[in-house]
Amino acid sequence: MLQTHLNHLEKANPIVCSLSDQVTSYLDDVIRLLERKLGHQTVVSGIIFGSQMRAASSKPISDCDVLVVVKDAVTRARIKTVQPFLRALEIKHGFGRYSSGLVDGILRVVENTTGMFVSHFICRETDLRQRDFARIFSTNKFITMVLAPWKIVMGSVGNNSRLFYGTDLRPFLCDPRPGPIQVAKSLAMNYCLSIANIVIYALRNSNYKYTLEAVKWAVSASGYYLFGNGNNIAKLVPIFSKLGVSPHFLKQFLHYRGHPCRDPTFALKAPWIITKLHALTLRLKKLPT
Repeated sequence: MLQTHLNHLEKANPIVCSLSDQVTSYLDDVIRLLERKLGHQTVVSGIIFGSQMRAASSKPISDCDVLVVVKDAVTRARIKTVQPFLRALEIKHGFGRYSSGLVDGILRVVENTTGMFVSHFICRETDLRQRDFARIFSTNKFITMVLAPWKIVMGSVGNNSRLFYGTDLRPFLCDPRPGPIQVAKSLAMNYCLSIANIVIYALRNSNYKYTLEAVKWAVSASGYYLFGNGNNIAKLVPIFSKLGVSPHFLKQFLHYRGHPCRDPTFALKAPWIITKLHALTLRLKKLPT
């Protein structure tokens, strides 16, 4: 087993043992790189979240979401210097790809600015304890303030993640169920993303992921707002289907997550379905229980 060759992760850690070899190798290389570049014992905590927490999960367009917390003595400038090396690790382990051409370069900037399809997030301990979303996830502060449903995202990460290294700081991410403003931000963000993807269809081939990401986050945000848990997309989709949110579209969504393909009709429907889902979510929250 690959776990017997680990240098930085605890081989006896049941969390580490439950992960796939691909993920475990990637996580070990991340910690090894940070310890080498930033200094010995600078890593305080390592958290994995998203679909790769489950060993059986290996979606074609899935990245490996990792949040690593380092000591405050590490400057933000030094953190930036390791980003290219971490990006290379993503590609090495199959969680990223090389970008080529002007369009790919532009899309990569958008992805880095919004945190989409970025497999690693590095922040200082103070940033996490103060719940500074833009610092934690390296997002644009203006976009975070205007569009990002940050309470939903942070709460989802805090409640649906696993500690693979160091001190457990996840309680600082958790938040009570967010208010309707966060749902409105989720609608605005995912609606804009789904509209933008219609334009992207004409520019590049591997464009399905933006529509799927918008729908995924719409489902996740609605699930977290209503039920306090938005991580299990496969369980949330049947619930929203029964509530009348286009069962056929949501069935297609689940299928395309595992078997992505070009489907302009699906992309064109996405903005309307995302709007309908958020409207239903706000309406259900107001109903008496």
